[in-house]
Formats: sequence, C-alpha cells, structure tokens
Amino acid sequence: MVSLIIQACSPPPPPTLSFEDRDKVDSLFNIEYDKIKDTLDVLCASIKLKTIQPAVDSILLVRLREIAKQKSRHQQ
Repeated sequence: MVSLIIQACSPPPPPTLSFEDRDKVDSLFNIEYDKIKDTLDVLCASIKLKTIQPAVDSILLVRLREIAKQKSRHQQ
C-alpha cells in the first residue's frame, strides 16, 4: 500500500526515443536549422554590436581614465 502511494507521488519517467526516432528528429532539426542559420548569424552579430562592443568600449574608457590619472600623479 505504501509503495503505491510513493509511486503515485513520483513524476513519470522522461520519454525515450528509439534510434530511428532520434535519427528523424536530428534530420528535421538540421533541415530547419539550415533554413534559419543566416538569420541567426545576423541576430548574433547585431546583439554583439549592441551589447558586447559598448561594454568593451566602456571598460576601455575606464582603464584609459585610470592610466591618465596615474600619469598625472607621477608628473606632479
């Protein structure tokens, strides 16, 4: 009786795919991925330009200001 209650409360096991099903899924994924690959590349480049490059520029600006500050201290 206790084992029935424990089994009823546990989540069902994840579904499994046969080798043939996995092969079909992989093939379908590759077909669809090939269709959207160029769009994904453009999106990634856009994200890089909009987020990563400004962050890098900001870090460089902070470092250049620190260098200028240290130079001015040594010149005095």
